[in-house]
Amino acid sequence: MKEVKFRAKVLNTNNWIYRQPFHIRGTWYMYNSLWDMVPIEHKTIGQFTGLLDIKGNQIYDGDLLKDDGNFIWEVCYKQGMFYAKCDDLLGLQKLSTVNLYGVVVGNIYDHPQLLEVAQ
Repeated sequence: MKEVKFRAKVLNTNNWIYRQPFHIRGTWYMYNSLWDMVPIEHKTIGQFTGLLDIKGNQIYDGDLLKDDGNFIWEVCYKQGMFYAKCDDLLGLQKLSTVNLYGVVVGNIYDHPQLLEVAQ
């Protein structure tokens, strides 16, 4: 069975946490340890795609990949599939093809300037 993993930023910090998110009374959380739950920023929750880049890094929803042509691709989830979107190329590709020649260079939350440069 495929492992389902998520990541999110801990609320009011720059730290990432890798666990299963859950929702209680209007706030999203992840467990930091067995009994310690921490609030997370809901908009930063990203699921592991099950794919790796050419360097072996795990790819999550919201990651940015740079291909061998120096184009930046944003990983997104649409209609039940993970895609890579490149505004420079006006393209939307299955992630399972872009990951074969791309490397994770950041994500849309920590490195939004990478998308601005590309446009």
